[in-house]
Amino acid sequence: MKAAVINESSKYSGLGRYAEGLSLALSSQLVTIITDSQKKVEDYEGNIIRSRPLISLGSNWYLSHRYPGIFLRPAVKELKRVLYDTEIVHYSAQGIRKFPVGTKTIYTVHDLFGFSNNYDSNRRLTKLMKINLKEILSADAIVTVSEYVKSKVIDLGYDGILETAYPFVSDTFTQILDKAKLRIALGLPVDKKLVLSVSTLDPRKNLSAVYGTMKKLGSDHKLVRVGQIQGEGYSFIHVDSEKLNMIYNACDVLLFPSLDEGFGYPIAEAMRVGLPVVASDIQIFREIASEAAYLVKPIPENLYSAIKEIILEPNKYIESGLKRGEKFTFNQFRDRILEIYRKLN
Repeated sequence: MKAAVINESSKYSGLGRYAEGLSLALSSQLVTIITDSQKKVEDYEGNIIRSRPLISLGSNWYLSHRYPGIFLRPAVKELKRVLYDTEIVHYSAQGIRKFPVGTKTIYTVHDLFGFSNNYDSNRRLTKLMKINLKEILSADAIVTVSEYVKSKVIDLGYDGILETAYPFVSDTFTQILDKAKLRIALGLPVDKKLVLSVSTLDPRKNLSAVYGTMKKLGSDHKLVRVGQIQGEGYSFIHVDSEKLNMIYNACDVLLFPSLDEGFGYPIAEAMRVGLPVVASDIQIFREIASEAAYLVKPIPENLYSAIKEIILEPNKYIESGLKRGEKFTFNQFRDRILEIYRKLN
């Protein structure tokens, strides 16, 4: 059966990389719909359909999702033309609205945080996700990125084909041993211990714990952020996989104190390159990292102690991380996705 993957995320995001990998695993077309008029086309991959509504109000992102019949009408027309003979349509993330294309529908659910305001005060996003929930639960199949997320979908009452396929980490992420050379290339200090933080500013990312930990570590340690930064440190934004791999390898430890996650891409990526990980001791990270990461209560005092210990004796976590990282290869992801697809026939 001919399949297509529908995406909305940029190539610099974990969701965007997932969508691209999913299309490769399925040998299918990747169609990316840009609903935000302020975004740049070059930041996206695939067959790009740009929403051009008859009425333009701001970025149009919220209105496109809230009232797709009005604001996405031209995009839907183009999508029908592009996917006229497609049987299975796979929506690569739970936030994408369902379109009138294909005969079977699959959703990948990465997390369910958008359905509540527990961590994010964006009430408009919560409203959109609740509208989308009915479409997700009516899909022929749902793929989750972890057993943790799968359990949450079961709690919602879904009774269709429900399977977990761990996302893959690109082969771009490999171990590079010359830290000094990488740091010079990236403009990072050679004589400091570098603590890496990779995240958005979402409240559940617990960045207050990151900054509190850095304050306790003192001037011999510097913060490197992939994402926006508040205060001192080094920040990188909109980096491709090659540069992100360099940043991982240039640092001494990944600090990832999230309060909750659906998967935790930075942990998997860090393990693939042999970067020791200090992260929250929560259910999802016990599933993803097992004993290959140093998991503690995500408060500055505990995170500080873990970082000091892991930097003194990193080899245990380098070796166990590299071994655990083998669980997240593209081949394993592809085989699992194809196995799930066979259940649709």
